[in-house]
Amino acid sequence: MDEHDHEVATADAAAPPSPKIAATGKHAKYLNRRNQRLDDLTAEALEEPDALRATVKNVIAQLFDIGYRMGDDVKASIGSGQAKPKARQDVAAGINALMLVHRQITRYVQLDQQWVSERTSTNEAGMPSVEVDGGG
Repeated sequence: MDEHDHEVATADAAAPPSPKIAATGKHAKYLNRRNQRLDDLTAEALEEPDALRATVKNVIAQLFDIGYRMGDDVKASIGSGQAKPKARQDVAAGINALMLVHRQITRYVQLDQQWVSERTSTNEAGMPSVEVDGGG
């Protein structure tokens, strides 16, 4: 941890928690669990020693949160039973946007998996990692 990490950790501690979906009704247990998983994923990202991988993992957590929220909005729109053409257009637009978010999640997860794979193959080959030899 360097001096910049300490500054970020202090700022994060002072920042209010991000708003999550209010857990009410029969799905409260699942929403609370989902929110806890997102918090765990974000905490894991912030503990990652490699700055690039930490950023990638944090973006994944953010995209999951966005995707969950958009999915909830789409479900709410569908569940309202509105048969008006405008409502159907809004739902279709929401689904299209949600698909784009899911595509980005997939890309970032693949990037993270590629990073791990490359790091593992480099370490198995007996080659020192960039972190060990200082990058040069």
